[in-house]
Amino acid sequence: MSIHPNSLKNLEKRKKFVPRDPRASKGRTSRNRKTIFAEWTDYESKCKDPEGHKILVPLIYKMALAIFTKASRGDISAATMVLDNLYGKLTTQPVPETEKQPIDWSVYTEEELQTLIALLKKGAKGDIIELSYEEEE
Repeated sequence: MSIHPNSLKNLEKRKKFVPRDPRASKGRTSRNRKTIFAEWTDYESKCKDPEGHKILVPLIYKMALAIFTKASRGDISAATMVLDNLYGKLTTQPVPETEKQPIDWSVYTEEELQTLIALLKKGAKGDIIELSYEEEE
């Protein structure tokens, strides 16, 4: 395999890499999104406080106020976000076997039991069944 003579000349002209050479690459020059977002959330913006006065607040406060406003108007996802941040996410955990108690069917009347059985046979999943009973003392 022959080597092109021009390529040898190019290799001879090249100089060895020197650290801190001003012509060398400076590495990564773009900033990541987290840094950019953090800078912008610190930016101050005009906003009206609850009393109606114009004030300067960090953009993050203005964003939080927008989420609170949406939550107060009935937006479920915004309300969930607010409540999750305040109280933590709700988790559905199975009830331990020790806390499960059998149903005491003796407190219901025969009519109430028949109504319950009829609704269950019918497959009424969305119906609310109210069975009244008086607690025995």
